[in-house]
Amino acid sequence: MVHKYMKKVNALIIFSLFLVLLVLFSFSKNKNSLSQISADVPCLLPNLPLVMHLHSELSIEIDGKIQNIPNTIGIEKSCERAIHMHNDTMGKIHVESQTVRDYTLGDFFSVWGEKIEKENYDLIMTVNNQPSKESSSVILKNDQKIKLVYTAKK
Repeated sequence: MVHKYMKKVNALIIFSLFLVLLVLFSFSKNKNSLSQISADVPCLLPNLPLVMHLHSELSIEIDGKIQNIPNTIGIEKSCERAIHMHNDTMGKIHVESQTVRDYTLGDFFSVWGEKIEKENYDLIMTVNNQPSKESSSVILKNDQKIKLVYTAKK
């Protein structure tokens, strides 16, 4: 009788360890992807003043159609990123930072969880109506107008 009981206890312990490892693996995978963004674009800390505040305007066109850019990028329940959008602005990227540093269009796309380059599309980019090949390395500046035009490869 004791032997059967010990088998059940051992099986329960092994199953529990498996579940714990599964949860830890899942959490660490999600934590790494979030911490990579966090390291590049931090959350704003409460009660600390902003030392940078600028706005860049982004428009995206795919095969001749203007795309809506979600206005909640960088706004999470527990975190407002230094680069974000607001509900009242279409295409206006807000850089509100508590440290002075250069933020790039690549940083914005990282917060968004999207890639600038799209498979099977050519990209033409302009910054203030001037052609640019910098794509993700474009430094965001105040009153800057960035346009991304994607056309399907033929």
